[in-house]
Amino acid sequence: IAVIATVVAFLQFLALVATFWVMVLNGRRQLRAYVFVDHGSFELSTDKNRLFIRGLVRVKNYGQTPGYELVICTRMDIFDTKSPSFNEDYMGLGKSVIGPGSERDITVNKGPIDEADLVAIRAGTKSIFIWGRIDYIDAFKKKRYLKFYNKNGREILVPGVTLSGSWPIYQADKPYDGN
Repeated sequence: IAVIATVVAFLQFLALVATFWVMVLNGRRQLRAYVFVDHGSFELSTDKNRLFIRGLVRVKNYGQTPGYELVICTRMDIFDTKSPSFNEDYMGLGKSVIGPGSERDITVNKGPIDEADLVAIRAGTKSIFIWGRIDYIDAFKKKRYLKFYNKNGREILVPGVTLSGSWPIYQADKPYDGN
């Protein structure tokens, strides 16, 4: 009977250790920073009769702790709609902290663009592509990243009119875990 009691006690100890470990992992998952792209927009502007496209990407920390050493790299270009060629060379400048619930607006400009590109965008043969990567370290010192991308639809771009919130930005990888 003493042997059986010892084996049962040992198994209960293992169950207790496993339960504790699951609680620690769940606590970290609930507390860590979750940095995602909230939404974005495009705006067509003119300067000295030249056309420019400005892209806005809003980044938000949905987590309960800060994201440290935050680096955001965003690119925008005009490609053929069916064959984009994203440059995966990401190099952000500077590091910062994004607090819980905080948002950052990242602006990227393309231009000057010519009228032929604008006509092709409106016709749907070319699209404005915006993509990038977010790197940060969570409160538990784990490096995290998120790649994102999007392209415009066939909106009619009008100078000075912002297409805000009209398109989501999709996670390019790890959509099941976010980041």
